[in-house]
Amino acid sequence: MLKSTVPYLFFNGQCKDALAFYSKVLNGEIKDTMTYGEANESVADDPNRIIHAQLEVDGNLFMLSDIPKDDDTMLQDRNVYICFRI
Repeated sequence: MLKSTVPYLFFNGQCKDALAFYSKVLNGEIKDTMTYGEANESVADDPNRIIHAQLEVDGNLFMLSDIPKDDDTMLQDRNVYICFRI
């Protein structure tokens, strides 16, 4: 049985701003954030980009992330992923 779906949104450096905006307008709660620098991820030129974030809105979870700087290959044909929890 499917427990839930979790949309995963990718941004090109605007994830932090998107988190602030969506948490405000949707009255959501930011549950978790981690930057590329905090994750010791070396592929990112900008260690302040968000590698992982969670936003809860009315009991629904959204995951958000910045792509590595200027790596738009992840955005070419897709920019929303949906994860199913079973």
